[in-house]
Amino acid sequence: MKNENIPQYFQDREILSASILGFTGSYVFSKGAQLTSRLLSKKWLNIDGKVMPVLEKLVAVGLPLIFLSYSAIDPEGAKDGVMTQPVYSAGLMSAYLGGLTAVSQDFKRRRKIAHQEYAELTDKLD
Repeated sequence: MKNENIPQYFQDREILSASILGFTGSYVFSKGAQLTSRLLSKKWLNIDGKVMPVLEKLVAVGLPLIFLSYSAIDPEGAKDGVMTQPVYSAGLMSAYLGGLTAVSQDFKRRRKIAHQEYAELTDKLD
């Protein structure tokens, strides 16, 4: 089933389309969750500082472990799924990479904030 609203170029390239949509959707969702956690942390709980880093690490490590576990349990089924469903495989891989990119950027942001706070603290002590 093809969507007539999608340009013909992407309709002819299902793997490219799935990759772009998977990456973009996952990236936007992850950034939205990070923004929401920062906004909620300003008003109520410290979700951004305590909960989000743990969730991000779990997702970054957990998703590949799910796929690796499945391939360890049923290697033929995993191989068959990748070979017979290349569009879904590309979309899933791109979705993981989109989320991982957003998480990596958030870790970098947190590291920068921590270094700034450390520098301010050492300046006060001097």
